[in-house]
Amino acid sequence: MKIEQNLPRRSNWSFGAVIMSAFLVSITVNAAERIALVIGTNDYISAPALGNAVADSRLIAKVLEETGFEVIALENPGIDEFYEGLEKLKRLSGLAKVGVVYFAGHGVEVEGQNYLLPVDAELTKSAQLRSQAMALETILDDLADVRLPAKVVILDCCRDNPLSRSWMASRSMGRGLAAVKDDDMPEASLVVYSAGPGQVALDGVDGNSPFTKALAIQLREPGQNLFQAFLKTSDDVVKATQRQQEPWVKMDGAGRAIRELVLIPADSVPSGSTGLANGYPIETSPPKMPAPQPTIQTTTTPVGNGATQAYTPNQRNAVMKESAPVAYRDATPPQVGNSPEPVEMPTPLVLPSRGYFSNDEVFRNGPYASYNDYTRTKVLRSAQGKLTGSGSPDGKMGGNTQTAIQTYQAANSLAVTGCLDTPTLTSLGLTGMPEETYTKPTYTKSRSSTYSSGSTSKPAPVAAPPAKKKSSFYKPPSNDPDKMTHAKKKFMRPGT
Repeated sequence: MKIEQNLPRRSNWSFGAVIMSAFLVSITVNAAERIALVIGTNDYISAPALGNAVADSRLIAKVLEETGFEVIALENPGIDEFYEGLEKLKRLSGLAKVGVVYFAGHGVEVEGQNYLLPVDAELTKSAQLRSQAMALETILDDLADVRLPAKVVILDCCRDNPLSRSWMASRSMGRGLAAVKDDDMPEASLVVYSAGPGQVALDGVDGNSPFTKALAIQLREPGQNLFQAFLKTSDDVVKATQRQQEPWVKMDGAGRAIRELVLIPADSVPSGSTGLANGYPIETSPPKMPAPQPTIQTTTTPVGNGATQAYTPNQRNAVMKESAPVAYRDATPPQVGNSPEPVEMPTPLVLPSRGYFSNDEVFRNGPYASYNDYTRTKVLRSAQGKLTGSGSPDGKMGGNTQTAIQTYQAANSLAVTGCLDTPTLTSLGLTGMPEETYTKPTYTKSRSSTYSSGSTSKPAPVAAPPAKKKSSFYKPPSNDPDKMTHAKKKFMRPGT
């Protein structure tokens, strides 16, 4: 179902939205703890005008204000206003816990660098990119200078190729934005593109772009953290555009501050009052008494720091689906029905804060758990060679290898443990490998100045090379004065 089908008429909820907005602001943290710079640009001077960019920025500014943000809103800013907005964001970030920069408008990628275009950008020469456009790298550098626990940049741009300049014909100008390099990502930051690197985003035909419309819905969802909101926005955009557009999310490190940031608490909407459904206010009725249900066996699952959480089997299916990677989040979990018999369910995958298991942890439930590090490194290197997307087979666990293991398990109908357990190793054909011990080779020096590994025997004598036969045309120089040349005689005469 497309996103726009869930939108009720404004006349039915505009008054309720005002009440809900005031209620949300009253229950959220101080506005100074959440700041945002929201920019929308439609009326370009030297580039094609856009229809929905300013409307998109207004929608996002409204949603962020409802969730406790202090918003710096700019519409059709020039380059100077753009810089002033960034400086104001930095000044207000002293006590803030999260900072957001949202931009809707034109963006270009030239020679691997991303630039956001203000309304007055002309760009008649390539050198003007540095003075008339805002580099994404500049925004990330400014965010790196402030002490924000969570930094978020959202870009809904690259809707088409906005400029046709002769100097661009000789430049490497890409289609869409380029991926952000790891070295450019500030600590505890997250960057979201409305379309993946090299893709063009859609502007929309009904007032807002597909990305911004889906994002506004997910940001208003109670009990959902910021990272989950972006992942679900991506899924909604893919469905709404019939896979023509797929957003892209990149996060620095574990991103704990972002994953723990919930804009609207789950219990913020009391029953019987105006609430939110799919992000939009609705009128709710008093709850009805539920019909009697059969007793369902509950189990406990570790949730971190030694704590446990009770789940019914179907609740655990939902938790496992939320914690699963995007590649298999939509997979249908096994249904257990309403049987009163206890059902053994797999433990939801919980990765360490670093985002991947160590070399010891990834083998903990497999046949090589007791093997030495040398053998396990060889097994891991062999597994990396067979897994897609694991990077170079270096025998070291990392984020790419961890994701490759989970994706392989999901694609082959294996339990998604994230570890190299027995079923996974069997599927990869890597069981039954013997334990090996690394032995460092020793070298001894023989009398002939040659080295042999662990050998003390005297080397065989080497035969002398045969004597060089003199050429029959060779004649040694003569010291007989009668046979000397005139020049040599003159050189030997004294006094000459």
